[in-house]
Order: sequence, then structure tokens, then C-alpha cells
Amino acid sequence: MKKIFTLIAVASLALSASADRRAQLRQGMLRSGIPTVESLDRPAKAEPEHNWTPMGDGVMVDDITPAYFDWKDVVIKEITVAVEKDAANEGWYRIVNPWKNYDQMDLVTAAGGTLEQTDDITIVIDATNPDYVRVMETNIGVDDGYGPSNIVGYTELVGVNTGIGVVTQAAADARAGKLADGVISFPVKYSLMLHQGDDYYNCDSDGRFSLSLPGTEAPIDYSLQIAMGSKFCPGDDGKYHFTFKGDSRIPGVKYIGASEYPETQAAIDACVEKLRTEGAVVPVDTEASISIADATGPEYFMFYCAVDADGNLAEELPYYVAVWVPDTDTEGWTTLGMATMTEGFLSCTLPDNFAVETYQVEVQRNIADPGLFRIVNPYNPWSHASQFMMQHDHNHYIYFNAADHGNVYIMESGLGLSMANLGETGIGSSYYDMVRQYGLDFLNMFEIYSGGTITDNVLTFDGTVDIRLYFGGLGQWVYTDRFPNPDYVEGVSDYWDEYVGGNFKLDMTGLDLSGIADIAADDADAPAVYYNMQGMRVSHPEAGGCYIVRRGGKASKVMIR
Repeated sequence: MKKIFTLIAVASLALSASADRRAQLRQGMLRSGIPTVESLDRPAKAEPEHNWTPMGDGVMVDDITPAYFDWKDVVIKEITVAVEKDAANEGWYRIVNPWKNYDQMDLVTAAGGTLEQTDDITIVIDATNPDYVRVMETNIGVDDGYGPSNIVGYTELVGVNTGIGVVTQAAADARAGKLADGVISFPVKYSLMLHQGDDYYNCDSDGRFSLSLPGTEAPIDYSLQIAMGSKFCPGDDGKYHFTFKGDSRIPGVKYIGASEYPETQAAIDACVEKLRTEGAVVPVDTEASISIADATGPEYFMFYCAVDADGNLAEELPYYVAVWVPDTDTEGWTTLGMATMTEGFLSCTLPDNFAVETYQVEVQRNIADPGLFRIVNPYNPWSHASQFMMQHDHNHYIYFNAADHGNVYIMESGLGLSMANLGETGIGSSYYDMVRQYGLDFLNMFEIYSGGTITDNVLTFDGTVDIRLYFGGLGQWVYTDRFPNPDYVEGVSDYWDEYVGGNFKLDMTGLDLSGIADIAADDADAPAVYYNMQGMRVSHPEAGGCYIVRRGGKASKVMIR
């Protein structure tokens, strides 16, 4: 599995989740934790002998494959599937050949994965108790390049150590599915797991896996995607333009803009209430826009949610997308001088079009935060600049954080380029996304690093790097600045040796970097946010429990006494 899945298995928090999954990002903390449920009668685990008979076609909402392939833009979709029932045991169902009508196979293949499309692949569901629906462990026919996987309901894992602790009966009960009005659903996130070798990985990551039995109209899917006209530079009118995509039956979408992301539960509640009472409404598949005139920082946020027929928010928590605010600040930065940059991003991703080039660039350092740097107009000296440079009245930058020379990471930045057939181009890194969500201390706790280092004033990235280029025309991110390691042998070599670093290099020889200091923010008064050891947010930590507590950007393990 890739690094991001390792983190999810450790922390059980969703990354890369929706309203910009390169066109769709959903922030993990904008999801409620596992609800408390009353004790329910649980059927025995023994599986009876079945007599399967066809029922007809149903509709499955696939919240399975995105768990393995979301980094390749595989998204949650409805799939028409063949459903059978057990004539000998009422309440048992199975989905036969679930991937027969799967329409994202090209993305799975591009990610190095496979899906088996045979009748031998089934998903077996026990709905004998409509309030406690289970998924039995079966071969799901999914291989992400790291081996085949089974699917299994969390209810079946009591007493099993999934790598983040032993599953308790209470935790399993909380993730049982439901059968109501002909629809089987698992609305609690991570109700299903993928079992690969000795490891378990979360799926049903949005709590949207469901099966509408034959003869039942599938419920409206209120999930949304967003198509952005631009992500890094607003239009000439100072606005970002976008279109919400989703189920055509959705009555409308409410949205608001905000200059800050809500970090506390109180702020999240206020954001949701403002969206509910003040949000503008637009139909799906209709272009809309939002102004960034009230932006106060480098990013501006839009929060949005589908509404039902009564105009109420259709989901408990909204999606969000972050867009870039052009940086016109010059007084807050000091110029260090000229550095030599070896371009290794576009030349890596599009090697048939562009060769590696080396040229001079200006480097600046932030005065208030001496660990924050930026490369000024990094592609202006590029030999292809005249073909692809966007004509804007502001500069473009590559921002990078080098407070720790052993853990340098690239931040989300617009490059000021628009590539033929690929659209607006930006740069970022998965590591930056994780820093924004969890904080550096949290990542360091699990020894997750960026792969970037500065040695003798030269910035380079090794093969563990997760730098990405964004192409607006594709609406997706693509990994860059790394190449497959020809000496890597799967199952023999260390996982981290799968890739070697690319050609990017920023030689800052002669520049004074001595002012860099890792200045810790005073987080003593920041509100404490608690997570259990499965990474789920906890509102009321109990005495005797071990938790991860986050204050501002700091995270640590604590025992509540």
C-alpha cells in the first residue's frame, strides 16, 4: 500500500477525501465520529448453507474501490449489479460479479490494479436482522498491485487486531448496517474493511456503500463533485467559477465562502449554520461563481452541501474546496538572492514534451516565518514559457517549508502555466495535505516524512517524495519528480525503495539560510481536540483511556486519569 493508506490504517482518518479529490476534497474533521448505539441482538457468526436464486438487477453504491484508488481519481459511483437471495434462509443476499458494469477500469489499470469481472466474485450480506446487517468475508476481486483483497464487515472482526488495536464488540456494533425500504446501507464510515495479506485497510470511507434491492428505486445520492474553471487564479472578474456535479435528482446545492477553515467544533457548527441560513442555492450542472474579495490569507474556502426537496441540508456536514488567493504581498518577504533551479516536474510528468532544464530563479524568505520560502515566477525563465505562460497581473510562486532541513515539503502553489489540452497547472504534495490536517507533530509521531532535505544549501527530494502536479483540464493531480527504481524487487526490496528521486534541485549556494529557526507556536492555550487510538474524534474522553490530543499544530499521546 502507498504511504497515505498506511496513515489511514494507523489514524483511521480520511485523507484525500472529496471536494478536490483533484476536483473533490472533504476534510476529515468535518465528519462526526462513531455514534453511540444501544446494545443490539447479534446473530451468530455461523453461516448457513445457501440456496441462491436470482432476484434481478439492483444498484450498488461503490464506496470500496476508492479506498485503494482515490489517488488515481477513482470516485464513488452507482453500479448496476446482479442480486441473488437465499431461498433457504430469508434475509441473506449476495451481489454477483459486482465489477461487471464498472466504468472506471481505465483508472484502476493506470494505478497498477485489477478488478476481476467474473461470477466467482460475490459480496455476501446477512440482513436477517434489519437493524444489524453484516457483510461476510469473501474475495472481492480487487488487487491494487500489492496482492488480492477480501472484503469483510467490521462486525466480523471482534477480537481481531487490525493493526491499530483489537476490535471491541462495542466498536463492531456501532458499524453494523441497516436494511430499510429495500435499501441496505452502512452509513457509519469504515463499516467495511479490505483484508490484504496480514493487513486491514479501511473502505466505505464516506459511509456511502449501499445496495438497493431489485424493484427498489435507488435513493437520491446527495454526494457532490465540483468542476473548477480554475483552482489557483481567479478570473478577470476576481471570482472563481465552478459547476457542481451530482445526481440529477438533487433539488439544489447551497454554498458559502469563508476566509478561514473552521478548526474547532464550535467554528464548524457556526459554518454549518451559516450555510444553512445564508447559503446561495444553485442547481447541479449549472455554472456558479464566488468572490474572494474578503480573503484574508493565501487560501479561500468554499463550503457546500446538497439540499433536499424542503431546502434542508441533505448531509450532516458539508464539503469544502480551497482555492488560491494571488499573493501581492512584497513587504512581508525578503529576497535572499538568485538560486539555480533544475526543473524536474513537467519534464518528469511529460518527458516526451519537455527536457530537463537548469536556470536561475529568485528565492525569497518570509520575514514573520523564517522557515517559509518561495521561488518567484519559477517558470518565467523556462524555455517554453512563451507558449504556456498565463498573462496575469500578479506573480506566481512555488512555496516550500524548510523549517526543518531534514523534512522540507512543497506547499500548494499555482505555476502560472496553462498546458495545451491539460489546462491550468499547479503544484502541491500529499505531505502538505497531511500537515494541514494533522499537524507536523502528529505525522512525526508515526514517522511519516516528506522526502525533502536541504544539504549544503541544496534542496532535493528522494524516492519517497509525493509531490504532485495539478492539471485543471483533467481535474486531477499526478505524481511527479520520482522514477521507478530499476533495482526494486517487489516482496524483496524495502517498500521505500520502490522509487528514486527525480531531477528537481534548488541549489541555494551562497544564500544566507542562517535565519531559519523552528519556532514552536505557543499552543498551550489552544483548545484540545481528542482522538482515540483508531484516530476517531472523541468529544468526551474517559478516564483510564489512551488518546491522541491535538492543541493547535501539536499532537501527543496522553492517558486520561
